[in-house]
Amino acid sequence: MLATDGFLLISTPDKSIYSTQLHNENPFHVRELERREFEDLLATQFSTVRMLGQKLAFHSVVWPLQTEAETGTADSGQPPVSLFHRQSDGRTMLSEIPPGEAVYLIAACAADTVGCRQ
Repeated sequence: MLATDGFLLISTPDKSIYSTQLHNENPFHVRELERREFEDLLATQFSTVRMLGQKLAFHSVVWPLQTEAETGTADSGQPPVSLFHRQSDGRTMLSEIPPGEAVYLIAACAADTVGCRQ
């Protein structure tokens, strides 16, 4: 049970990437969802869902999967997240998102937008 002003953080491997594309198999995953399935399922219970992506590189990376316009937080005053990535040519590049697809999906869910801003 989630309190009225509660906040849920939940994740799933993105089935289309983790299983189909990368051919991973994990017997402990009872069910894996593709991004659209995950978003649709969460939308049935939460009015606010913020999607993040995660994958392993030389470190674990988590980044927003939605724009500020999509989340309605364009006036948040928060600067965009920037991540550093070492490229194969040895250069360090600054980027707002890492290259490639998110292997894991993380959702921050709440009954209203206030819960997801905390």
